[in-house]
Amino acid sequence: MATQARHRRTGTASSAVASFQAATSKHPWPTVAVTPSADPQVHARELEVFHTLLAGRAFDDWRPSDLTVAARMAGALVMLDNEYIKLNAEGAVLPIGGKTGTQPVRNPRLDAINALSSIASTCNRALGLHGDPRDKRDLFRAQQAETKARGVIARAGRDPLLHDLLA
Repeated sequence: MATQARHRRTGTASSAVASFQAATSKHPWPTVAVTPSADPQVHARELEVFHTLLAGRAFDDWRPSDLTVAARMAGALVMLDNEYIKLNAEGAVLPIGGKTGTQPVRNPRLDAINALSSIASTCNRALGLHGDPRDKRDLFRAQQAETKARGVIARAGRDPLLHDLLA
């Protein structure tokens, strides 16, 4: 018999504390399942995209398998961005020279862009970032509480008294 995931209660003191803890927590890159890019600058971009994707759900809603898919999606999106930059510099049609002159040829980089777009779309569907089958009201409340906590934490960084209180 399938069990449903427990929903985080909102409106209680313990849920407010949990929201603050979740707002300051970040899931690590799942290095066991997804090898990070060897280039530190590329990996920094992967991490940035990874954490942006994770902000789409409450902290506690991420399972380890979801983190793996999110890391793969982040890697694909960074590579996709790099391919788009190169495509914009080269153009969609390349002049290829031969004995009789140049012929316009479709840029093979378009195939890589299509493949990476497909990977990103598949990951998006697998993660359900476009919508979750669970009760949307509960998800909305949990996400709203976490967003509110992030705002308080951001303001606390500018107020030394609050910063010391939350530290």
